[in-house]
Amino acid sequence: MSNVGHSIRTILECVGEDPDREGLRLTPERYAKAMLYFTKGYEQNIRDIVGGAIFQEDHDEMGMQLIP
Repeated sequence: MSNVGHSIRTILECVGEDPDREGLRLTPERYAKAMLYFTKGYEQNIRDIVGGAIFQEDHDEMGMQLIP
């Protein structure tokens, strides 16, 4: 079990839950996997994701057009 999984198990115990009961047995690892997925962007480089779509402009204003 990962460090996050152990931490969630501890939290469940601290709030009075039994982490070994059927409905919670897999919760710590599910939570750990979800958090790794939600935060995977912190380990990624934006330029690898958007490629050449980042470019410099000489202005600091944005134009918007309403398309009905």
